[in-house]
Amino acid sequence: MRYKKALKCFTGLSMVLFLASRVFAQSATIEGWDKAKFGMSIEELKESYRKEAEIFKMQEGREFWEEKTPPESKLLGCTRLSTSGLRTSLGARSDIDFWFIDNKLWNIQIHIPGVFSSERVEQFINSLTSKYGKPYEEPDIFGDSYEWYREDRQLMVWTYLDFEDKISSADIFYADGKLNEIWKKRYDEWANRRKK
Repeated sequence: MRYKKALKCFTGLSMVLFLASRVFAQSATIEGWDKAKFGMSIEELKESYRKEAEIFKMQEGREFWEEKTPPESKLLGCTRLSTSGLRTSLGARSDIDFWFIDNKLWNIQIHIPGVFSSERVEQFINSLTSKYGKPYEEPDIFGDSYEWYREDRQLMVWTYLDFEDKISSADIFYADGKLNEIWKKRYDEWANRRKK
């Protein structure tokens, strides 16, 4: 009888600790991706990837960074710095766009082309879930989307399916909501001026 009570107490305590660990996992903030942190300047971002840029240039014979800002984005105070020289958590080298507004990193967009194993994508989603908690998930005929919101920060993963229902590509977006509000306000002002 005594052993049953002890087992019940141990089981109950284990459940409490497990649930507490899940709650604390959900409180992690979204600071950015890899070495790129929200609010960094262009110079700070380049410095954080200086070694990768040097190796890439030696191996590929071309520049690591490419400035690809559309003209209308320049009018809003935005800069888009792009690279294809970094590997992602899915192991693929990808096209990555780092967006700045007023020289502060506000948005990171990662496009991963190519076919992935579902297991690898599932491991990636599980690693994000263990860090940020359970995502909002929306399946659809084209793929799945997973979204995490922490305060003013957002992380989205979109997967796309091919005709055989295999994952054909993935897009990952990191965004700082406060800086996004600045962009949205400027964009709305610019769009209203164009209508006049």
